[in-house]
Amino acid sequence: MIPRRPLHLEPVTAGTACTYLLATLVAFVAKRGLQALVERRGPPLFDTIASVADHLGSGLATVGLGLTALALGRLASKPAWVDMALTLGARGIPCWILTTAGQIVFAESRPKEGGAMHWFAFGGHGVSGHAAAAALLFWTVRGTLVRDAEAPVRRAVTAAMLGWALLVGWSRVYLGEHFVWNVMLGYLVGTVTSVPRSSRVCRLRAPRILPPDSEHHDGPGAGHEDADRGDGHWGQSGA
Repeated sequence: MIPRRPLHLEPVTAGTACTYLLATLVAFVAKRGLQALVERRGPPLFDTIASVADHLGSGLATVGLGLTALALGRLASKPAWVDMALTLGARGIPCWILTTAGQIVFAESRPKEGGAMHWFAFGGHGVSGHAAAAALLFWTVRGTLVRDAEAPVRRAVTAAMLGWALLVGWSRVYLGEHFVWNVMLGYLVGTVTSVPRSSRVCRLRAPRILPPDSEHHDGPGAGHEDADRGDGHWGQSGA
């Protein structure tokens, strides 16, 4: 078996987090202007595309995808599919809880219903559940299904899943279901609940394959020296 570095975490800089939160705040302040630029702006084909993304990007559809992956993974003996399904389920629960809590706190009505802002009430739509599910699916697929794939395959799947997440977010704004800032909060919720538990804000990093003889160099401690070279994250699970 070819040894490889375990999946570990890299801290996301505070600057990145602050920039995203600042962009979300700006999107909140300019929500009606942004909505006017996106909502129902395009040919009839856009309506069809948005409707498809709206239906396939729902939380219920994501649950169905996970159950299908679990069943097919069991039947076809595909451990990666099973891993993806179980991970998606385990992360989906806190994602749903946090999304629901956000919708209660930011109890905003839908743009097509006037977009009035309320606080701490049921029936709000201040956090996009579709966007949260899309971000959850993106990180789960990237961290399980294609984690051990070749670099070109991993990049292609990552690009496809990122494109899907953006399409789902766009569809929610285009159809008048959410403002842009609601979608951005949904992405944030899906991302936060997708990374393994850690004392720091983190992002997943794909494993790297080591040569078969990387731990059999001449001299005592050579293998450990190789393991500790570079990023110094060997053995850190982030838990």
